[in-house]
Amino acid sequence: MTRESATPAQERAMSAWRSMIRATMTGRHIVRRHLHEHGLRGSQFGVIAVIGEAGPDGLKLSHISRELCVTPANVTGLVDRLEESGYLTREPDAEDRRVFRARLTPKGQKFLEEVMPAHRAHVVRVMSCLTDEEQAELARLLSRVAARAAAMAEEQGDDDP
Repeated sequence: MTRESATPAQERAMSAWRSMIRATMTGRHIVRRHLHEHGLRGSQFGVIAVIGEAGPDGLKLSHISRELCVTPANVTGLVDRLEESGYLTREPDAEDRRVFRARLTPKGQKFLEEVMPAHRAHVVRVMSCLTDEEQAELARLLSRVAARAAAMAEEQGDDDP
């Protein structure tokens, strides 16, 4: 489809899509640079952050996969590396021994406590171009887009989150 054949609605959708992707990729670059100073990749930080938010009980690996929108195989590899580095442990779930939960170690908790304030500051700085109301509206709108994309993936039988 060329630009000339696109309808105004298609052009609006494509413009919004490009803006969303550009904002995401640029934001990831800022975070990646900050995390590189600490020897971790963004995906590894994502795992540590979602486990940290879950509290002392940790999270099932399947939940981490859904939360980060990555495949279960990717989560397994990330957890393997983070476990080897001493940031987390993987233990059988108390209710279902076939399922594993990941929990932060003291080293992982300390890392999160040291890095999260700077991470939050980066995010706040990026988002400061929007008012509080605009940030809330953006979060609401992007949640709707994410839900629609997830529904489409499910309709297509897509195994990836």
